[in-house]
Amino acid sequence: MTEEKTQSLAEMIDRILIFIARPEVETQLIVLGLVVILSILLSSYTWKLICECLKPVLRNTQHMPYIHSYLHKVIYLFKALTFPILALLLNMVAQSILEAQGNMVGLLAEIQYSFYTLIAFELVMAVFYANFEAHEVSRYRRRFHIPLLILIVLFQLINQFVDIHLLAAIVVFHYVDNPITFGALAIATLGLYFWTYTINVIYTFLLNFLVKFTNTDKGATQATLTLIRYLLFALGLYYIFSQLQLNSTTLAAITAGLSIGVGFALREILSNFISGILLLMERSLHPQDIIEVDGTMAVVQSLKIRATTVRTIYDEELVIPNQKFLTESFKTYTGSDKKVRITVFIKTSYDNNPHRVIELMKDTAIAHPSILSDPAPEVFIQDQFSDNSVTFKLLMGIDKPMNKERVKSEVIQNIWHAFRSNNIDLTYPGMEVSIKDSVDQKPFYQSSVEHRQSSVYGIPRSSLSQ
Repeated sequence: MTEEKTQSLAEMIDRILIFIARPEVETQLIVLGLVVILSILLSSYTWKLICECLKPVLRNTQHMPYIHSYLHKVIYLFKALTFPILALLLNMVAQSILEAQGNMVGLLAEIQYSFYTLIAFELVMAVFYANFEAHEVSRYRRRFHIPLLILIVLFQLINQFVDIHLLAAIVVFHYVDNPITFGALAIATLGLYFWTYTINVIYTFLLNFLVKFTNTDKGATQATLTLIRYLLFALGLYYIFSQLQLNSTTLAAITAGLSIGVGFALREILSNFISGILLLMERSLHPQDIIEVDGTMAVVQSLKIRATTVRTIYDEELVIPNQKFLTESFKTYTGSDKKVRITVFIKTSYDNNPHRVIELMKDTAIAHPSILSDPAPEVFIQDQFSDNSVTFKLLMGIDKPMNKERVKSEVIQNIWHAFRSNNIDLTYPGMEVSIKDSVDQKPFYQSSVEHRQSSVYGIPRSSLSQ
């Protein structure tokens, strides 16, 4: 650091210390600490008593899931609001007491807005808990909600001591003769972090809202929101670079470094990222699609920056690089619609009436609830006759490809029962064995009988008779 920057930081720190050392400020800070501690203790004790009173109510509503869940959400809302409301009320009481004694309350009045902010945040979290899964909301609360709240409160506190704009203008270091200020550094780190999580929160909220309250397709909605998320992230990066105010020399140095990095280490990652964007724009693959991966059917769970996550019919989760879908062919069952045809082969005896067999197979397929009427089931006789059977091919349409194996098995079972009820014979593999006796050798069965008669447990009968 240069001497000028050291003096600027030193002056700002000295100003903060001088401000805190003032007696009226010390008094307000002590009062604020007491307000916070007392609010925590009161809220904890209050909810301990309330929980004891609510236990019988929650126990009696366990057989009513909707009411039980609703009560839990209401309890969470009031529990979350207890501390900030108590702190706000106690802060107001403390201000009144200090004013009555002729003391200054400017700091406590400004801190009061922090409690309003906390109440607003808890109301937002209550809305999230009412609409999202609890584990998702808990994750966002830990990684986004609480850090953002702490950051806002810190900014409000710091702004009481120094001008936040002056603090942001302090030059931290130089990069290729380009000054990097404290504000630009905060935006490039904390700003990028919170912007990324804000995009994720908006994405999750809109996806759940649109799927729950509209008739839009989940896969198409997820694909569109993913593209919007990538666009917003790119806009955030553009804003960060604009705040850093990098000159042409700095940009050239960064571009050269990135070119080398992308050319070697990041080539595959960049290729997978571009492949994911192209897949979403072409709509050749998007979430909730049903595809075939290495001969196994799977559902696309998510399409992310680097890879696509799919879940197979065996409940296995696979992570596949996006580039594979762009450079290799793959089978999709939901390209234009979700209708697929499944095939069943049945072999019957030549003694059966083929028209009756076709009729029974069609009727059995139509009776199954998962078989579509459009396209209607069709039965064909194979173009080749085997030695002892006639092969019939049944084609059926379904609109849930992941249920293909289950539906196919159920239809085969129903055909078997229908054939048994109507005396339709299925074929069995036939085999004809011919045993030819030689002139000088006894038949095999006769030699075997004589051998068994000549011994008992491997001991010759002549030895037994002796």
